[in-house]
Amino acid sequence: IAGLELVDGSHVSGRVAWFSTHLEETGDRELVLRRPVVLRVDDGWHTLDAERVVVSAREIRRLDVTYHIDAEVADGANDQAAH
Repeated sequence: IAGLELVDGSHVSGRVAWFSTHLEETGDRELVLRRPVVLRVDDGWHTLDAERVVVSAREIRRLDVTYHIDAEVADGANDQAAH
């Protein structure tokens, strides 16, 4: 899960669907979040009705990442270890 503080002061968070792997730090890089995506603005948190949200690197002030193992991935790994 990625939590982003944007330059306008708002916050958005969601599961990471994709991110640019360019090593050069430019504003052309992007981070794509997938459902559930929530946005915090002045009046509180709102769940967005979108499959994906694309955020430009030039709009990100801060990025926090928390790693979670999906239950399906963990079950598959446990099944393989048992064989």
